[in-house]
Amino acid sequence: MTPRLLVYNQHADRFRRALAAGFPGVAILAATTRAEALAHAPGAQVLVALDSRFEDALVSAAPDLVWIQALSTGTDVIDRLKTLDRRRVMVTTTRGIHGPQMSEITLMHMLALSRRLPKMLRNQQDRRWERWEQPLLWRKTVAILGVGAIAGDMARCFSAFGMTVLGISRTEREVEHFERIYPRSRMKEAVALADYLVVLAPHSKENDRLVGAGVLAAMKPGAYLVNVSRGGVVDEPALVDAEQRAQRCTELPMTRRALADVRGPFRRRGADDALAEAFGVIIPARSRHGVLDHQPSCLYMQFCPDISPRRDFGPLFSTS
Repeated sequence: MTPRLLVYNQHADRFRRALAAGFPGVAILAATTRAEALAHAPGAQVLVALDSRFEDALVSAAPDLVWIQALSTGTDVIDRLKTLDRRRVMVTTTRGIHGPQMSEITLMHMLALSRRLPKMLRNQQDRRWERWEQPLLWRKTVAILGVGAIAGDMARCFSAFGMTVLGISRTEREVEHFERIYPRSRMKEAVALADYLVVLAPHSKENDRLVGAGVLAAMKPGAYLVNVSRGGVVDEPALVDAEQRAQRCTELPMTRRALADVRGPFRRRGADDALAEAFGVIIPARSRHGVLDHQPSCLYMQFCPDISPRRDFGPLFSTS
């Protein structure tokens, strides 16, 4: 029987073309909608999709499933599936390929916030030529909450901009490009030193609303919060409350401008324009989930048995 691999993604055809040339003995199916994915799932041994695309109905529709390949680093949605038998189905991720993408988009947001890019664009549209102070990233301090593979790439990029890079992790250790790693028990101490707090920790029960009122209160005046993790890692109602109190009290400056890059309360209230304007909040589309220009080729490398630890699937994904 010809092995079947299903790619469920809005750009599924790109992935299918990248994989088809290297694995001619595998039937590679492409689905861009939920209905197509459910229709193609029966008989599929492998499902490839973003973590957020997986659901119990999809897993149940694929009784021959032996391998899930997430196109994301995190698997919090997959981990909650009730119909997934982890003893029979292996789950792997694309951990390690997202460093450049996440680093570039984080730098873009940091510059957009500090240089007030949305205001620049509005002024251009209104033909209003206004000047204001343009702060630099150079000699600023950035604290990264969650020190993993992506954070390592970020730290390298931030250092190239002349920034001091601090890390916040479960354990203190030496990591290249980080001046110091703080344990989570000393998170407020690290946050108090930072001009930018980048939230990168995955969302989990332990990390739910990890950046809460206490952490927000520890941020120094003028600091920026950039959340490129799941929305639930930041207590966004607490952020809203802190900024509303700051607006009512002239002695408390509006300093905690934020970027909400993934789903959270800001999105559920419809990205209120007045709130976003008042707080300096940038709420983009789920841009961190965009397809990388090199992602299909990286996925091919993920499946190649010659360089993959998943040698049990060599017969399924043979290139010969």
